[in-house]
Amino acid sequence: MPDRYTYVTVVCEDTQQSCFMYRFLTAKGLKPHRLIMRPCPTARGGDAKQFVRRNHVAEVRAMRAKPHLLAGVITIIDADDSTVGARKDELNDALVAEGQDRRQADERIAVAVPRREIETWIHSLQGRPVDEETRYPRFRGDERQCAPAASEFARKCPSDMQEDDLPSLKDACKELDAFLKKAAR
Repeated sequence: MPDRYTYVTVVCEDTQQSCFMYRFLTAKGLKPHRLIMRPCPTARGGDAKQFVRRNHVAEVRAMRAKPHLLAGVITIIDADDSTVGARKDELNDALVAEGQDRRQADERIAVAVPRREIETWIHSLQGRPVDEETRYPRFRGDERQCAPAASEFARKCPSDMQEDDLPSLKDACKELDAFLKKAAR
């Protein structure tokens, strides 16, 4: 039961990723008061990926410092022109650079990497034909438009994922499903 988590921190690049993950996690049974959303503050400018790497390390360190709490960290970062594996390696490298161990399979840490961007997932889950190379329109100012897509992802993941679903979406489903199951142990 995922609601056994004391809290789950979601580190992400922007409001769109935050909204998508919030909708997905609440659809999967997490209570809103257990979610701590940490999107990059856009008013500060700067590199959102740098924000995600830095805060991924800080949140993992905080979670590891309190093993008595059933806490978890979900990090979502766009692949852009990179690959899913390369982004995951960057986050592991950031942990090591700060004196932390790499992410371990038994830890309550999930990394979701939309390729190319979160909008690729949203448009795909809304039934539009997409690929993972093209940039798709953003929903600036109306990020809540992703709610049906996030609900569809929650419905599909894990038992109804299809062969033709986006590879990065299937990878994220695997990560998030494993994450949610770890609270049941």
